[in-house]
Amino acid sequence: MKQFIHYIINRHQEIIKYFLILTAILLIVFWLPEGGKFKYEFSKGKVWQYEDLYAPFDFAVEKNQGDIKEEEKGLLAAFIPYYNVAYNKDQLKTTFDISYNEAFQNVLENKKAFSIKKSQITKDSAIHANKAYNTLIKVIAEGYMTDEDLQLLKNQEQKYINCLVGNIASKRKVKELKTKEELIKKVVKELVEQSDYPLLYSGLIQPVIYNIDLPIIQYDDEINNELKSDLFGNIEEVKSLIQKNELIISKGARIDEQHYEGLTALKDVYEKGSIGIRSQNLTALGFFILILLAMSILMAYLYLYQPQIFGSNRNIIYILTIIVGFIYLIGWINELNQSIFTELSTYVIPVCIIPIVIRAFFDSRTAIFTTVSVILITGYIVPNSFEYVVLNFIACFFAIFSTRNLHYLSQFYQTAVIILITYFLGYFGTILIHNGSIEEIDYTIFGWFTLNALLTLLAFPLISIFEKIFGLVSEITIFELSDLNKPLLKQLSLKAPGTFQHSLQVSNLAEAAASEIGANPLLTRVGALYHDVGKIYNPTYFIENQITGINPHNELNFEDSAKIIIDHVIKGIELAKSHKLPDIIIDFIRTHHGDTRVEYFYQSYLKNYPDKEINEAKFKYPGPIPFSKETACLMMADSVEAASRSLKNPSEEDINKLVDGIVEFKVSKDQFINCDITFRDITKVKKLFKKMLKSIYHVRISYPDAN
Repeated sequence: MKQFIHYIINRHQEIIKYFLILTAILLIVFWLPEGGKFKYEFSKGKVWQYEDLYAPFDFAVEKNQGDIKEEEKGLLAAFIPYYNVAYNKDQLKTTFDISYNEAFQNVLENKKAFSIKKSQITKDSAIHANKAYNTLIKVIAEGYMTDEDLQLLKNQEQKYINCLVGNIASKRKVKELKTKEELIKKVVKELVEQSDYPLLYSGLIQPVIYNIDLPIIQYDDEINNELKSDLFGNIEEVKSLIQKNELIISKGARIDEQHYEGLTALKDVYEKGSIGIRSQNLTALGFFILILLAMSILMAYLYLYQPQIFGSNRNIIYILTIIVGFIYLIGWINELNQSIFTELSTYVIPVCIIPIVIRAFFDSRTAIFTTVSVILITGYIVPNSFEYVVLNFIACFFAIFSTRNLHYLSQFYQTAVIILITYFLGYFGTILIHNGSIEEIDYTIFGWFTLNALLTLLAFPLISIFEKIFGLVSEITIFELSDLNKPLLKQLSLKAPGTFQHSLQVSNLAEAAASEIGANPLLTRVGALYHDVGKIYNPTYFIENQITGINPHNELNFEDSAKIIIDHVIKGIELAKSHKLPDIIIDFIRTHHGDTRVEYFYQSYLKNYPDKEINEAKFKYPGPIPFSKETACLMMADSVEAASRSLKNPSEEDINKLVDGIVEFKVSKDQFINCDITFRDITKVKKLFKKMLKSIYHVRISYPDAN
């Protein structure tokens, strides 16, 4: 048990790493469809290129939403809606009597306008009031409809409606329905025609009608919704049934509407998990195996070829977050496409962001392998997976090529244009292969490609966000640090100008060396610019800053001098941290002398005190030794450049001996054993340094004597 606990403690970082990878795989499997992936690709109007396809089991061909909508539309066309005509007779009688009496009094006051005796009018008024009310009740029972409702019925080409008066329904023609004005005119006309005094009653009855509430014909939501629900409930959702072993389509047949419906129904059964729990579990197992293999490719590459990336759990978390996040996004868009937004294309997702945001922090090969993993996995959940995989592979590779040196914002715009052109050409080529013509091009997809390219620009803010969340450093940030006007470099140039010039020369040598052996030249250059910032403190104790000819070390013992020289590494680290330089740059300060000795003062001590015991630790840099190609290039460039300053009118042979001697000395002191640098790389670096130093010192090449 103790051994097991000890093993867990010693290997806990690796255990966490593999736990994270397994968790990512399970999250992806959980998100993928419950059903299987239909293994055939097909499109309406195309030729079926596979073998004869027979139904593996009984299944139904369901009507699509378009068919159901058409049936509903047909039922609605024959449906006669119900309207209510309601009014209160008692309230109407009371209102009528009041209005009639008021109107009658007005008529009496203006009796001179009529050649009728007052007594005669008074005698007939009661009779005419009852007659008018009875006629009114009979006419207004029809009710009226608002102009808006009537116009709506005409627009819908509705010919009839059912009018409900109480519990009694009557069918009425829409063209016979009246507006309020039309109903009032009809009532007045009927009353005036029945009167013995038409002229008098035409002026009496019209204001009476305007003062009462006429019944309005109103749509009955409750009854109509209930009737429509019953009506639509009778619609069959199944279009046809396909029996087991029934031929769905023959090889070479053109996929017509009937074939397409059968194939789509079978595909839905597979992909929507309708084939039983056991099959769903086996499908999930299949997904797990394939995703495990896809992720294993990526992790094996990192383990074998990028151990510095694989060794950091922070890096692994970042890469897994990108993979899982984009797979979830693609799956979510695919679900929306199948349920709500049926016209939404999966091509709207800017998959090319993946290689860009990976390349911003790591190398191009890591970006390629990560992108391959995502596209291979999502190929199982999107429609037209072959086309999707091919187009995105091509677009993502061009995105990687176009962001090889990602330093400026303008490069993101160039990349977006390149991605857009790649999608356009790729889709056009795919259509030509499938159809042999351009007549069936879906031009709406070009809009999705354009939106995809525009969304790719989100990579720029995402890189900044990921830097803060995961503590990573992008090439953009590193490039910004190369600005010589940065406060720390400006301070170095003012306080230690000799060191600043030395750093510039070293940065040129180290950058060229890194480029020669396949390391990161930008990172190496920036690391070289900052490697000696610790010399800001006590700059005159370093020979490159001694312009007066006075050497302050003459006043110190050898141990104190060595301590001041060694302290420039420690103080440089502290200064870099105070200016919030990233660790990846501070590593160059830590390692540029490795754990070597301050050889000049060490040898001086031995020479002057041969009989004294020496504490070698006082003359050694704290380390660590370089652990990458980039830091190794800096160590070699720093030593070679510093030593070359001691040469006076050097010859080609002098430079060759100097470079070989210094580099071989570093190798002999095991300064590169933690780097993935090879002897071949070191040979290339030495050859490059010799060439550059000869150019700097204007050394003429010795040619053999012609004689």
